[in-house]
Amino acid sequence: MSAKTVAAPRVLVVGAGLTGAIAARRLLASHAVHVELWDSAAAVGGRMRNEVLTTDGHHLLTDSGAQYITMAEGVAEIPAHSELYAGLRGAGLLTAMKGRIQGGRAADGDGTNFVCRGGFTSMVSWLLETATASERPPVSLGRSVESLDLVRTDGAARWRANYAGASAEYDAVVLTPPAPELLPLLGGGDGAAWLDATAEGALRPALEGLQFSSRYALRCETQLQPISSLQNYYPSYLAG
Repeated sequence: MSAKTVAAPRVLVVGAGLTGAIAARRLLASHAVHVELWDSAAAVGGRMRNEVLTTDGHHLLTDSGAQYITMAEGVAEIPAHSELYAGLRGAGLLTAMKGRIQGGRAADGDGTNFVCRGGFTSMVSWLLETATASERPPVSLGRSVESLDLVRTDGAARWRANYAGASAEYDAVVLTPPAPELLPLLGGGDGAAWLDATAEGALRPALEGLQFSSRYALRCETQLQPISSLQNYYPSYLAG
């Protein structure tokens, strides 16, 4: 008698930003699953995005997405979160922010703010590269999920993710895009039926009611000067 080999469940994570990278790490750490990530962009990072301008042999980096992250109060007491922050700081990616933030909101909390010296895209890349001890989970860039269908075969149900005239099937799908991008994906078909059946139909209006505040990044390019020479112009941000 030979033992039957059972394939590991296949999980699709839609979005290769910060949430998608952490979701993939947690899945791989706690379950024997095969995880893949899809993202419509040409690079990982999502809203954790940076741009690099090269001029006269110098590389100027700007975070055009999030410029800092906040370690909310109480997070240090949660092992999974504290270990993640410790790993990011140990890798030299996160550095405590010394400047002040003007125009903060009460919802931002009073926790420690961190910046990423290599740009936040590098943080997401590190999270994916170190997700497992052996290899990075496969990431398909430039691939947008157009719809989700529930397929039943031999009594088992799987999700079919459709994209650009092709499709792939998975045992589970993790959706990480923000609500404005998520709702059109679940606007019809089996995806819509699942959303409307979740939490007795309360999830869709909750997602539709979410509000987002705008954040803008302004990069001012001038001749490169020692950072000390800029102190007179931006004293509150360069202090300390």
